[in-house]
Amino acid sequence: MTDLVGTEIPAAYMSAATTGKQGSVREVAYPVKNYIDLSRQLVTDRPIDVREAGRATVSGEAIMKSCSVYLPAGYDERDPDTRYNVLYLLHGVGGDEYEWLRGSGSEGGNPILFNILDNLVANGDIKPVIVVMPNGRSSHDWTDRTFNTEGTNMLGFYYFDYELRYDLIPFIESAFKTYANIRETSPEAVEYNRTHRATY
Repeated sequence: MTDLVGTEIPAAYMSAATTGKQGSVREVAYPVKNYIDLSRQLVTDRPIDVREAGRATVSGEAIMKSCSVYLPAGYDERDPDTRYNVLYLLHGVGGDEYEWLRGSGSEGGNPILFNILDNLVANGDIKPVIVVMPNGRSSHDWTDRTFNTEGTNMLGFYYFDYELRYDLIPFIESAFKTYANIRETSPEAVEYNRTHRATY
């Protein structure tokens, strides 16, 4: 284990980890039932009060969105016992599910962020972790990357919390081998889940 101080990252961690110590990145599609529609209403399958939502809520069909998912070296879907912590790594306004892949630069053919994660895990500085990078636009036009005030993609940023809680986290925690399980709702389970899930 390296003696890391504060937020300092060793320069060597920017380079690709050795073969066998590198994680992988997948693009994953998932259904979203909580989003802003063309009429600027909140489509939801939940009993969300209009006063909380700040706008009309309606029922509607789910849309499909995608997110990028980093899986640490050694992740094996067939392994029934190994579980992982999960980090939901959010982008800023104007970014998307590729922001952390492309915005951190690359070294050795890999995004620098993932070289850092690979090296942190390989050197025992952190436990292996799944990192989920979603697109924060919870709207029917979520693929629109412009600042189009006529569309709803910018408005969708304000409603991502519903998608995160009700769509993305449940999907990730059922599709991947995470410690956290949002479907477990006892006080002990909620506390347990909070120690194994983070959003940044």
